[in-house]
Amino acid sequence: EQRYIKVEIPEDVRTNATKEEYFDFKEIAPLTINDNTYSGYSISIKDTYRKTLAGKITLPSKYKGRDIIEVGDFQNMPLITHVFFLDEDSSKYVSFANQSFWCEANKTSLVAVYNPKSILSIGYGSFRHCDKLETFNWHDGIVEIGDYAFYSSANTGVIVMNELPASLKTLGAFSFFGASNNIVVTKVPASLETIGMWA
Repeated sequence: EQRYIKVEIPEDVRTNATKEEYFDFKEIAPLTINDNTYSGYSISIKDTYRKTLAGKITLPSKYKGRDIIEVGDFQNMPLITHVFFLDEDSSKYVSFANQSFWCEANKTSLVAVYNPKSILSIGYGSFRHCDKLETFNWHDGIVEIGDYAFYSSANTGVIVMNELPASLKTLGAFSFFGASNNIVVTKVPASLETIGMWA
């Protein structure tokens, strides 16, 4: 029985990061997730390119030789369609920050996010109103899905989840509200400790 749809990532985006000049990098306070602490950089889009960068983007795995651990501010980018991560098998990204890809309703082109297996936390409103999103590759390892994470992301249900990630501990309030019509979950993991209302 298939738990998640298998995602094939094109080779050209596996090996070529989008130019650093498009991004801002910020060293952040250590992140503590699931009793482990992670240190490194957060990456965000520069405001100069927020409305003009289009198509596929590939996020680098390091900055100045150190790990990038957080996807920061990529809000209201109407023209990007796909998000990839360089070296996804060895990536150290652990978190999508609060409202990382939040957008105004009906003003997004984002259809796919190929997140690495290192991701542990999907923050508050990370993909809120991403109403064209069709592909998000789930994996065991994710422990937190924040409030409103996929709120009103109507097509997220294209991704079949017979089970939530086996590692999941927190499913936030309204996390899939408005995106739930086509999501089928037949099993809740024993690890789940908190379920918010209207999740």
